[in-house]
Amino acid sequence: MFVNSIPEERPKIEHLQESYLLGDELRAKCTSGYGDPKPALTWYVNKQPVSGKLIQELSSSPTKPSNDRIHLKSTISILSLHLDKKIAQNRARTPLEITCESSIDGINQAVAPPLATTKTTMVLDQNQIVNNQKLHSPYSGGSKVAHRVASVVLFVVAARWC
Repeated sequence: MFVNSIPEERPKIEHLQESYLLGDELRAKCTSGYGDPKPALTWYVNKQPVSGKLIQELSSSPTKPSNDRIHLKSTISILSLHLDKKIAQNRARTPLEITCESSIDGINQAVAPPLATTKTTMVLDQNQIVNNQKLHSPYSGGSKVAHRVASVVLFVVAARWC
């Protein structure tokens, strides 16, 4: 008889920053809870599964002490995602929802539904942010006070040079 042990904890996402710049490399680590067999991890970005070539599975962490017959294992996975214009969708600020899901292969999901953790980060396009900012000067915009101050400053500077 084969006994499965389902993880009790949700996977943990680590090393995810609050925000990234367009062109950066997003690297995040996901660690599953302990289970037997070892849990499988799946990454999602904005609810879309991530291609396997962007994921590196590290060796399982050491087994968690249990009884003599069950050796609980944890899985560690690294997501490496280059943040390009396709991801930013030509916007100044693009939220990314990063999800790591842990499941046990061969177990009916109705009996043991996958456990997931989701975190959100922001991708910033510096070019879009600069282009969208309005640059304000006290000497622009038709302010009468600003024009008078500028005139006085110019007059004082001109008087010193003469």
